[in-house]
Amino acid sequence: MLEAFPRPQRVMVVAAHPDDAEGGAGGTVAKWVRQGAEAYILIATNGDKGDDEAKTTPEELAALRAGEARAAAEILGVKELAILPRRDGELIYSHDLRGDVVRYIRRWQPDVVLTHDPRVYFSARGGINHADHRAIGQATLDAVSPFAGGHQYYPVQLAEGLTPHAVRDVLLWGAEQPDHWEDVTEFVEFKVAALQQHRSQFGDPERTAQRTRERMAQVGVAHGMGCAEGFWHLCLTPGVAGCG
Repeated sequence: MLEAFPRPQRVMVVAAHPDDAEGGAGGTVAKWVRQGAEAYILIATNGDKGDDEAKTTPEELAALRAGEARAAAEILGVKELAILPRRDGELIYSHDLRGDVVRYIRRWQPDVVLTHDPRVYFSARGGINHADHRAIGQATLDAVSPFAGGHQYYPVQLAEGLTPHAVRDVLLWGAEQPDHWEDVTEFVEFKVAALQQHRSQFGDPERTAQRTRERMAQVGVAHGMGCAEGFWHLCLTPGVAGCG
């Protein structure tokens, strides 16, 4: 466990779908915001395919999920949320997708970026990790380094006034072997309430709350905490507190 992890001033979460940020790092975001950080969320797709029973059209669902995402972000205390005009299930690693993430890194200037672990093909609880998760996780890692900080990459953005930016740390949720845990015991209910806003995805709010609390408690008890979220930590500034 990385005990000396420096608290960020600016946090950016990059998620594939409208409910992923809360599920992956909702407690940590709520905690850091209440410790004085500014938080930003970039959602890479509009989530328009997240209805297996096809009770709504993709257009209707995209609008519904955008509203849910904004309500959840407000609960967490997020300063700004952006949803890319990309469709659920169609994320492919590309120069343009990576550039979208670079643009928001340069715009929001985060100390810490949190996203999906793209190395995970099979989740710990069973099932195949969504292809969109892997695509945006890889695009985000590459956007962080070297592209967001490079003065020769994406020159159109630089001409627009966006400046290169170096991210200090990356935290990946969903990792098979996390090495950093955030104690979020006092912030569980913010995560619960945020997830409950995603009614199109989680129909029973009480069941959502129970499962969320149980999972966070399981992670916490294994690491001497009440409730916790686990991540794989990548430090990009060797020599500072928390870096090996």
